[in-house]
Amino acid sequence: SDSSEHAMNYALDLASLLGSDLVLVHINQFPVASPEVGLSAYTYQDADKDSMDALNNLRLKIIMERNFTGEISCFT
Repeated sequence: SDSSEHAMNYALDLASLLGSDLVLVHINQFPVASPEVGLSAYTYQDADKDSMDALNNLRLKIIMERNFTGEISCFT
């Protein structure tokens, strides 16, 4: 989202200024399964892997485009 993009840029600028590390986090939300809704073939494991892949791609983009030298950790 635009808000998360702005927050990341602010955190990145602050971490660069202070010589700090950066932590990237993505929270997955899952609907409650019910008989009316049915089950999805997209599992928690799929979502977790997709989120971690996206975070690692973002991590590499930050390193390459912003020349960030601190440690970047990723969590889902």
